[in-house]
Amino acid sequence: MYLLRKQRGLTLVEMMIVIVVMGTLIFVSFYYPDEKVRLDAEAQQLASDLRYVQFLAMTQNSKFRVTFAADHYSLSDSNNVAYKWPLTGASSVTMDQHFQLTWVSLVLPNNYLIFDGQGIPYSSATTKLSNSAIITLQYGNLTKAITITPDTGKVSGP
Repeated sequence: MYLLRKQRGLTLVEMMIVIVVMGTLIFVSFYYPDEKVRLDAEAQQLASDLRYVQFLAMTQNSKFRVTFAADHYSLSDSNNVAYKWPLTGASSVTMDQHFQLTWVSLVLPNNYLIFDGQGIPYSSATTKLSNSAIITLQYGNLTKAITITPDTGKVSGP
């Protein structure tokens, strides 16, 4: 007659499964995307935000301005009143500090870009953009450029 014994502890196979699962969880919890992926994401977000501002100006038939600083950019209306980004509810977007993204060049004399009700970009309150504005983001030796075309306001980038 076969008698069942009470099992105490884990078998070797069960212990190996637990170790593999724990190792996978630890790896995933400490994983950070590399610099290129992060830089691409930040550049795509900025390009998307610029397109949104242009769309906002066209749908409301009013001027909207994006002001650039070393580590953030903000949105305001034609009266320079802060306007909130729809997803965050904040009036400015701060660049990712973990990867220390910085502005390399901003070919705009006043560090801001204005879109009018037709989506045309301006480099000042009354001066249309005469040359393409190039905004470059950098991390280490990697760079990503976003270009705003004069006359049409097309935002090209990553």
